[in-house]
Amino acid sequence: TQSTWIDEIKAMQHALQAFLDSLVQAEEDLESLRQLDNEIKAGGATVNPYTWFTMAALEETWENLKTIVAKRENELKDEHKKQIHNDDLRQKFAREANAFHDWLTDTRVKVMEEGGVSLEQQLDVVKKITLEVKSWRNKLRSIESIGNEMGLHIILDNRYTEHSTVGLHQQWDQLDQLCQRMQQNLEQQIQAKETSGVTETQLRDFSLMFRHHDKERTGRLNHVDFKKCLRSLGYDLPMYEEGQTDNEFEAILDIVDRNRDGFVTLQEYMQFMISRETENVQSRADIEEAFKTLSVDGNTFITRVEITQSLDRDTAEYCLENMKSYVDLNSIEVPGTFDYVEFCYRLFQK
Repeated sequence: TQSTWIDEIKAMQHALQAFLDSLVQAEEDLESLRQLDNEIKAGGATVNPYTWFTMAALEETWENLKTIVAKRENELKDEHKKQIHNDDLRQKFAREANAFHDWLTDTRVKVMEEGGVSLEQQLDVVKKITLEVKSWRNKLRSIESIGNEMGLHIILDNRYTEHSTVGLHQQWDQLDQLCQRMQQNLEQQIQAKETSGVTETQLRDFSLMFRHHDKERTGRLNHVDFKKCLRSLGYDLPMYEEGQTDNEFEAILDIVDRNRDGFVTLQEYMQFMISRETENVQSRADIEEAFKTLSVDGNTFITRVEITQSLDRDTAEYCLENMKSYVDLNSIEVPGTFDYVEFCYRLFQK
């Protein structure tokens, strides 16, 4: 790691300094050899039969050694300075990258929060967050610039962070796409509320259930979590052993995950739920209209006699057992009458 490199260089510098200190004694020994060599030459001797070395050769070797040591000393200083600079770069990148990742995480949570406000207010919030996400692209460019500088210095490791420029760019891009999907999804819900008869409360319930199962706040569910979500909403999807095919669930996946990429986005999920609920609303309206026709005066309630005279025995018994008594505007229960509007609503909620 980078700290190990710095520690190793410091250790080399200490070792070199110890060697330099030892040269003091070597210099004294060399001076003694010079004096002996002068005495030998003063006696008229030109060669020494006891050694191959000459004083000239020793002097040359000594000068070469001093040159090498000085060069090594400069190299270690330069390398130490380089590693300090590299470590500063790592820390600078880590500070920026970690802060950027924290912002990504917090913003993703904000995007996926429902907040208990209206769909229109949620849409305004998401639009503002979308603009904020766009503006943070400049911050990402700054991080990428530091990363490029690290690349020029061949810095391949960084113990101060687990993040990389590639990873952060991917996460930023995913957040940007999530914001766009959320904006489209909220616009879709607002339109559905205004045109399909699906209430905002129902839309909020659908959304909250999806968010409950989207633990990582990615704006999508894998097939296992999507199935759990549907079960939580009351879908009767049986358990199957591994390897068995759930034809009913597969039919739903054909609608919500047509490309079979293994995930269902919030937008795909809401489209499916709105479509199903719209079908229920239309079907419920048809049934309510049929009950209203059975009521002699076209009331919002139906009598026991009207039920038994107009429906077959089994259907009539089912209605009488499951319909609640009709309560008028004064909260007074009207004897012998049944609330078919409440009955239809409850029936199609199942």
